[in-house]
Amino acid sequence: MDQQRDRLRVRVAIGSRFRLLEVSDARRIADKIHDTCDRVEELQRPRAARDAERS
Repeated sequence: MDQQRDRLRVRVAIGSRFRLLEVSDARRIADKIHDTCDRVEELQRPRAARDAERS
């Protein structure tokens, strides 16, 4: 825990990659993990499919 800023650093494994998330409480940890997983799933889809969804 980073006591100067009262933040918790959490290392999360997603597949073969790790992300370091900084959050202030348990609810934010869950939100950050969910957002990160959504982003990873989006990046794994083919670019054409992502572009079609945005249009």
